[in-house]
Amino acid sequence: ADLRIHELTLGYEEQKEELQRELEMRDREMKQFNTKLEEVQNHLTEKQVQLSRYKDEVEGLQNQLADLQKEFEEKCKDVMHIKQEAVIQIKKREKKLNAIHMSEIKGVQQKFSKDVDELNFKHQNDIEDLRLQMGELNQQLTQADERYSNRPSRPEDLNKIHDLENTIVELMSGSNISLTKRSSLS
Repeated sequence: ADLRIHELTLGYEEQKEELQRELEMRDREMKQFNTKLEEVQNHLTEKQVQLSRYKDEVEGLQNQLADLQKEFEEKCKDVMHIKQEAVIQIKKREKKLNAIHMSEIKGVQQKFSKDVDELNFKHQNDIEDLRLQMGELNQQLTQADERYSNRPSRPEDLNKIHDLENTIVELMSGSNISLTKRSSLS
């Protein structure tokens, strides 16, 4: 989405620069035209000095000047119209790009929100699955512990316990005899 926004911004900037170059070209034409007009006005001034000798020529130059001024005004109007149209086009394109940009941002935000919701849902399901597994394992452990505690004794273990008890009894009997003999000696 950032790449698309970047591409749109670049396109907008290129179009804006193209319109600015066109305006600059029109400004240069206007300056050239102003320079030409100034030259014509200088020429007119020279002709006015020679007015007495060149009255017919001056009339022609005055007509030329009027035509040039008319053309100048038309060119000024054209340049102003082009400039206004360029500004309108730039604003339209800017508005369109802003709308596209906002739409794309909204789409990215919605997708992000949806992805977060999906991850949260999956995370909650995973946690619930783990809790169930823990419960099952705890139940299995409790059952195994109960089976271990309630298991019957093995015969060899019972024999060993009986042998040890007999040994203890014999040792205790032998100790009592020794203790009795020691007491009587004292």
